[in-house]
Amino acid sequence: MKTRTSPHASLAAFTLVELALALGLASFCLVSVFGLLSVGFTTSQAASAQTSAQGLVSTIVSELRATAAQASTSQHLGLSIPPNPVTAPQVASLYFTGSGVLSSAADPQARYLATVTFLPNGAGEKAATLAQIKVSWPAAAKVENAAGKVSVFEALDRN
Repeated sequence: MKTRTSPHASLAAFTLVELALALGLASFCLVSVFGLLSVGFTTSQAASAQTSAQGLVSTIVSELRATAAQASTSQHLGLSIPPNPVTAPQVASLYFTGSGVLSSAADPQARYLATVTFLPNGAGEKAATLAQIKVSWPAAAKVENAAGKVSVFEALDRN
């Protein structure tokens, strides 16, 4: 006597437990990927701000180097450069927007604060003009509490 089997009896299938495990593993992987996306986005923003700040430092240094030795004020940024010898520190603050445009402290678009400090350089008139340039962001924060900052020391030959 022949026994009849269903045509579907030989097909393999996933059990409900296997499907639940697969969905759990997939959701765990997706949560990990989404967590890494936020870290990557934050890192990208920090790198972009750091690059912009470094560009502002480069602009300020170029401006100081391009200013003639006889001039007391830089041409584009209006930085007051002290004559030699510098006997006491002199500080100037500049504010820039996110796109690098010079602005005022009251401007809500100000993103970066550049602080240029001319340091004492000795008693000789032929000494280099020493400048420390710090760019920090956001502009409204104190330099100590800033989200990020870039600092450069520059010695200028203005003789």
